[in-house]
Amino acid sequence: MNVPQLGLTRAYQERMGRFTDRFNLFQGAMAQFMYLLYLPMEKSFKVMQEKLEALTGEEGLPEDSQAYYRMWVKILEGHYMTLFKSSEYIQVLGKTLDAMEDFMVAKHEMLQDFVQMLPVPTQKDMDGLYKELYLLKKRIKQLEKNRGAAGSKGLGSTLGGDVSLIGNQNGVSSLSGQNPRN
Repeated sequence: MNVPQLGLTRAYQERMGRFTDRFNLFQGAMAQFMYLLYLPMEKSFKVMQEKLEALTGEEGLPEDSQAYYRMWVKILEGHYMTLFKSSEYIQVLGKTLDAMEDFMVAKHEMLQDFVQMLPVPTQKDMDGLYKELYLLKKRIKQLEKNRGAAGSKGLGSTLGGDVSLIGNQNGVSSLSGQNPRN
């Protein structure tokens, strides 16, 4: 059920609700997948029990415990090969992986909300910083290219003073053509 959230924190509440929902769906899909993986074990135990009953009545039980183990592993491998080739296994595996992907996306969104409250830069902040750094490098290259074409000396003379990095209101550095000595 998708109940709309109210208030100033509704976006956070929606992400937390989506995270909880995706977690529950992932747990259900994982339980179904684990059950499917358990079925060959159950079948092999039943087959092994029947074989032991047949051996007890006919020729007697082998003395070597390794013989039991090899017999059980051979039966188990056959059941797992049958399972891995089945379409049901592929469908359940696909459903589990899809549910896990949805859960991981919802978890990432929720963690981003928590990280925003901490005094550390988020991935979004770092992306903005990298973009600004790229644009600054691009501008410096262009200015150097213009300086080379004009034949003047020094980047500072092109800008009319010393080139310095000065923090702007966002705390991010940007180029300034002002002479700091004036």
